[in-house]
Amino acid sequence: MNCAIINKLRIITVKRTLGEQHSITADLYGNLGILYCQIGDNKKAEDYYNKALNITLNIKGKQHSDVVNSYNNLGIIYFDIEDYKIAKKYFKKALSIIEHKKESLVLAFIYDNLGMVYRNMNDRERAKDYFNKALNIRLNIYGGQHPLIANSYYHLGNLYGDIEDIKTAFDYCNKALNIQLQVYGEQHFDTARSFHSLGFIYYEKGDYENAKVYVEKALNIVLHIVGAKYKYTIKSYKLLAVIHIRMSDYKTASLYINKALNLYFNKYGNQHPSIRNFYTSLGYAYYQIGKYEEVKNYYDKALRMQIEISGQMNSMVIKLYFILGLAYYFLGEYDEGKNNYNKALNVLLKICGEQDINSAEGYNNLGVIYPKEDNYNQPKHYFNKPSSFKPEINEHFYFRKIYKNLGEIYDESGDYINGKNYYNRALNVQLNMYSEIHSDTQDLYYILGNINKELGDYNEAKNNCNKALNIALKTYGNQHLKTAIHYYLIGFINYEMNLYKEAKDHFNKALSIRLKTIGESDPVIVTLYYCLGRLNYEMEEYEEAKNWYSKALNIYLQTYGERRTETAFIYLNLAKTCYFLDDLENAKNYCNKAQQVCEELNEKDHPDTIEAIELLNDICEMISLNEIISSRVVL
Repeated sequence: MNCAIINKLRIITVKRTLGEQHSITADLYGNLGILYCQIGDNKKAEDYYNKALNITLNIKGKQHSDVVNSYNNLGIIYFDIEDYKIAKKYFKKALSIIEHKKESLVLAFIYDNLGMVYRNMNDRERAKDYFNKALNIRLNIYGGQHPLIANSYYHLGNLYGDIEDIKTAFDYCNKALNIQLQVYGEQHFDTARSFHSLGFIYYEKGDYENAKVYVEKALNIVLHIVGAKYKYTIKSYKLLAVIHIRMSDYKTASLYINKALNLYFNKYGNQHPSIRNFYTSLGYAYYQIGKYEEVKNYYDKALRMQIEISGQMNSMVIKLYFILGLAYYFLGEYDEGKNNYNKALNVLLKICGEQDINSAEGYNNLGVIYPKEDNYNQPKHYFNKPSSFKPEINEHFYFRKIYKNLGEIYDESGDYINGKNYYNRALNVQLNMYSEIHSDTQDLYYILGNINKELGDYNEAKNNCNKALNIALKTYGNQHLKTAIHYYLIGFINYEMNLYKEAKDHFNKALSIRLKTIGESDPVIVTLYYCLGRLNYEMEEYEEAKNWYSKALNIYLQTYGERRTETAFIYLNLAKTCYFLDDLENAKNYCNKAQQVCEELNEKDHPDTIEAIELLNDICEMISLNEIISSRVVL
């Protein structure tokens, strides 16, 4: 601010000496505009730029280079406040004066600025044209290694990032960074921008670790050079928040969103429309952490702001009502949850009418939020509402979700026939929209496999599961957990069909994948060990059965301890296996342990306890008989 005060004093002195209408006065006004622009006071900057422009127009005419600079400076002001239409107007005025100077560096800057305007207005082709024009001028003047050429590479890299041409974007941003590191080193704002852009490209590639590293580098450089108040810091905080959301680190994400929000408050005040986006982002982060009071707080703020901006009849208002309803639902405040969902539905019906897919979504959401009580009647009522819609709407892709929800309702209430019917309808909509090789198609085949298993239709269940498995193999390969899930279910169905050899093959494949990807800490491994034990027992391969049961028992004892019903069950199965191996002492020992665990758990009347006692009696009789036979042989 000291520089601004000095310039003001100079202006007073110059005006007294030379008068208002003098080029030096205009220059001083322009310098004051630059100073206020740098500290973020765009209003004062605009006032001084306009004063400089008016003096220059009066004394030098419309075609002077100083007029170009004034128009360009005014364009930058409006670009900074995101008024791209007016920014474009000023940049175009500057361009009309200087465009005839084909190799002018000032012309290259104007081209760059117009490229940025068109990029932000989503006119990517025009943006690319202007950025390339700027690059060509700079290459002709400087050759290859110059910071202004790096600037052009940077802009082109960001543009290709917008259109998701990740490889080209990465190449341009890397070129920019390499030049900037050679010319400036790491501690320079332009270098920070390139680090940030490369971080964003890594984010787009799904490489969140590298994305985090590059954006943090950019942020640290900016904080070191200009401090936290600069607008680019907000940009870095926002991107780091998104990266941490993708990494499921919602707590860190919420910290970055709060930092960005505080800077936004300081720069724009608390009524800027973009504040609403911060509120919704914070609400989402807290939702993932499970802090539903915070979710309620921030989404409520976002809702009130949105209603002030757009009124009630707006799609974002609908979305915010729905999310608020969900927050209340998770807090157990069901009446408030339903109230917000009904508000969302009412706005939807007013905007879209009854016979609209968005209204179907509203009914679906109400079905989801209602507690599943009273035989699921209330959820069924809302899920079934859209079924009366016109046939062409019933075939809309969104109905896949509604049919699937209805399938789940009937499935959970034990009505497998109706559940199967709705799952099949969901599958038909899915297949009409996508090819069979799709993750949602795979999930529906898997669900149908399970429900047909419950209905005892094992052939149909196996058919569904094999289709799901084929999609998983084509999508994920043969070493993915999704593939293992299908191998396990097909193994179980084969077991129920007494196809033990096939069941054994599928269980072993599922086991192999899970051991490689997760290891023995995976709780499903115990189940697979037990299933393989049971399978080998049925095949009368008792040594193998004993081996698998023992593995399952060891994990259970390490993980849960002995006082578990499941442990007693494994003891009992080991006892039966040892019995058939004529290992009567171990069989007796396992029976005693099974009985003891059940009694400690106050489960004396449990079927496993009764079976253990009966088996123990049989074993004791066998041991006594063997002792009698042995004594007679000795005689």
